[in-house]
Amino acid sequence: MSAEVILDEHSGMYKADGYFYPRVTSILAAAGLSDFSAVPEDRLEYACERGTFVHSALAMHDLGTLDESALDPVLAPYLDAWKRFRREMEFAPELIEEPVFNPVDKYAGTLDRTGNARGCPDILLDIKTGASKDADRVQLLAYRWCLLLGKDPVPIRAMWIVYLRPETMGQYRVDVVPPEDWDRLFRTFRAAITIHNFKQGAMA
Repeated sequence: MSAEVILDEHSGMYKADGYFYPRVTSILAAAGLSDFSAVPEDRLEYACERGTFVHSALAMHDLGTLDESALDPVLAPYLDAWKRFRREMEFAPELIEEPVFNPVDKYAGTLDRTGNARGCPDILLDIKTGASKDADRVQLLAYRWCLLLGKDPVPIRAMWIVYLRPETMGQYRVDVVPPEDWDRLFRTFRAAITIHNFKQGAMA
């Protein structure tokens, strides 16, 4: 799946099967579901950069390529929390930072992980380094439908959001998205797509 989806740095969109697709995060922002307008620009830029570095470090750890001796100390608490989560939940990742797209609803993004945990197979998991917000669950449902509608459909039985807590070394919190909410959350995302596309058309 990753070979078919490429992030185009110039446009900020994903390209798949010869078409450009808007990002999940851009759709959520356009619909106002993910709003950081109250955050000072410098703080927001720092948080975004830190989140990118954290995700890169965790991916390298899971792939066995991370040199921890060279890790920035700012990132160490996040890695400790992720290690603890993996150990305590016996989480074994399968897809890691995987680009995916939905050819029906026409959007794309990069999911954080799929994998199996103790007593729970086929998990779709998102990793967050900031405070929880309603859009987090909606985002996860968007990725689920990318997996279901892919050329090689991936079944998902559970969806978790793992919040890593740097303020207390090695702490994390797991938010389980209940199956009874899945349809409602994806309907919300489809409404966000409509708003995003309307705004794009208005600016064209």
